[in-house]
Amino acid sequence: DCKGDFIEPEPFRAAPPGDSVDFPGYVALVGAVESQQIQYQYQQTEERRAVKFAQLSPSEAEEHAGEMAELLVIFEQQDVHMRGFLSREQARAALFTSGVVPAAGVIYDLASRTLEKFQAGHNLNFYEFVHLIWNLRREERKVMKEMLLMRLSRQPNFEGHIPKGDVPMLMSELGLCPDCSTGAHSFDYIAKALESKVPKSDLLDVESAILLMSQIVEQTRAEARVGESRVAVRLSMEPEKLLEHRVTFATLTRSGALSRKDLLNFLQGVQERANLSDEDLQALVNKAEEFFTDNSLKFDGFLQLVALLPKK
Repeated sequence: DCKGDFIEPEPFRAAPPGDSVDFPGYVALVGAVESQQIQYQYQQTEERRAVKFAQLSPSEAEEHAGEMAELLVIFEQQDVHMRGFLSREQARAALFTSGVVPAAGVIYDLASRTLEKFQAGHNLNFYEFVHLIWNLRREERKVMKEMLLMRLSRQPNFEGHIPKGDVPMLMSELGLCPDCSTGAHSFDYIAKALESKVPKSDLLDVESAILLMSQIVEQTRAEARVGESRVAVRLSMEPEKLLEHRVTFATLTRSGALSRKDLLNFLQGVQERANLSDEDLQALVNKAEEFFTDNSLKFDGFLQLVALLPKK
């Protein structure tokens, strides 16, 4: 019943060709198959529920087959009271935590402008939320495509296809995910993320490469958001405050990370508002050095720093 979605269970993959399976191995195999069948059936049930909830047309359901259950999870994680809709701030939080929206930059700005178009007090239903995500993904892929084509135009003898193995190098070189978790923009990290989303073909056309890159970017962003949320919990920071700091961070950087100059400008503003001495300012600058990685301050480090600032 699993058809194309069936993944060979671990006992089959682990055993050398021709090897027999003893009874404990057989029991483990049967359990793995049954577990996979249950998981597949649940996924299909949730997919159908999501399509119905979003009121998609048959053509939309076909175009986005396989991703609707994932979007429903993102939606329902914020819809904690199961009302069937999200406030603008809940929608903003969902876009961040899912990895659809970066910490700063063009797509962040687009998401903010789109949400502001909804009147204050307006709640987004699942249909509106899904179409918002689709629009943001399309726009980000346009930006990625422009960057990739510019890079490929400098490559001699480019014939329209990209070797699958070149994707991590290109993503790293283009810096497609500067706001991802520490090291996520590195070759090794991207290569690992690629493993779960590898297409069958060894050669990708530009559109397929862009789709793969955008999926990896969302995955690594989402992983980063999990880490940031853990930092916030450790700092006893409420979700609303966490979102407030995300918005502040986005005003300070276009790249998703702060340089030392960016940080100094921010802290000088804090000094003026809180009437801090020069000695207090320097102490904060020195402390901030502990949170820098790869010569930049990412959002998780920013959270740890703002927790040390004088309360208003």
